[in-house]
Amino acid sequence: MVQKIVKAFLLTAALAAFTSTCAFAADAEPMRIAALKGPTAMGMVQMMDAEDSAREFTIASAVDEIPPMIVKGSVDVAAVPANLASVLYNNTEGAVEVLAINTLGVLYIVENGDSINSVEDLRGKTIYASGKGATPEYALDYILTGNGIDPSADVTIEWKSEHAECLAALLAAENGVALLPQPFVTTAQMQNEGIRTALDLTQEWDALQEGSETPSALLTGVVIARREYADAHPEEIGAFLADYEQSVAFVNDDTDAAAALVGKFEIVPEPVAKKALPACNIAFISGEEMQQKLSGYLAVLAEQNPAAVGGQLPADDFYYLAGSAVEEAAQTEAETETAAETEKETETETETETETETEMENAFYSMELDEELKDRIRGRSYKDDCTVPFEDLRYLHVLHKDIEGNVHEGELICNKRIAVDLLEILQELYENDY
Repeated sequence: MVQKIVKAFLLTAALAAFTSTCAFAADAEPMRIAALKGPTAMGMVQMMDAEDSAREFTIASAVDEIPPMIVKGSVDVAAVPANLASVLYNNTEGAVEVLAINTLGVLYIVENGDSINSVEDLRGKTIYASGKGATPEYALDYILTGNGIDPSADVTIEWKSEHAECLAALLAAENGVALLPQPFVTTAQMQNEGIRTALDLTQEWDALQEGSETPSALLTGVVIARREYADAHPEEIGAFLADYEQSVAFVNDDTDAAAALVGKFEIVPEPVAKKALPACNIAFISGEEMQQKLSGYLAVLAEQNPAAVGGQLPADDFYYLAGSAVEEAAQTEAETETAAETEKETETETETETETETEMENAFYSMELDEELKDRIRGRSYKDDCTVPFEDLRYLHVLHKDIEGNVHEGELICNKRIAVDLLEILQELYENDY
């Protein structure tokens, strides 16, 4: 074994020298994730703090920044208003799917005064709002209409590009009224003690739904993925959802620690986050429950205004069974651990040894680069000026273990002259729990 280890170091050094001009690797590109400043990004802070090189995060200030990213393919996963997910699905011919609900109702009518105590009191008022064409507009329209108020005639709604602009307008206007989500409600109240929460749109929505045969809930945000990416990277999506669920639990269970991270990533200042988080309704709802709640919400919007959901309700393939993906990921991990324990207990049995040998043959192999592999590395790790032809390269598939003994798949590309020796060494290292 010692000789093998020494040989491994020598081969590693040779490989490093060989790849000094051409970096051969089959590493996957990181998952690119976008979220809006506010609850959707706040729910991701634990993942953001993990500094996982397999994920890149972008925090957008305005909702209209994200759709072009999705359409152009510059992000793979994004947190967006619930109705916008349906609009994107319809406008891209089903190129996106929703993974989970991440935010419940967080919309409030706030005022710089004391004149609004019911929806009827909004009649004749000017309301500052942001989110035209998204959940804020359609939720407000639904609640106004349901209370006999015509949004286009009985109130004046001044649409701003960002929630921060609404906040500024509210603070500047005497007796001003604004539609704001958390944490901007808390920001307003910290800047002006005279700002009060007049109406909770979630409560007003529920009041209109009372008595309905299939009552729906007000949903603010969901997380979506490009279908092309999700289909090609099911394991990454499953891992993302599992980590996202844990991050949401962390944010809801430890306000102080979560607020510190929210401040660290400049989503909102830490003191604001500390006060706002308990009212942000950050959630993680996936699978069939997600489909039931979201489809009901979208049906209410579609009945009110089909344009709110992109012209028609999305088909069933809009709903990614995220819960199943998470469960399968957990089950796979559990099965891997069980299999590892069983293998250790029965490694002296002939049948197990035979199965292990077969597994090794299937897991450790070398092959010439096919067209798919060439496309993966061309222009990335295989630069245009590389002088080593594809014919001189070999793709290696291996297994390795982390510090906790968990098994992971690995892949690399090396010169064909060292492929056999390198594969043998890596397999022996794996067999010795490396």
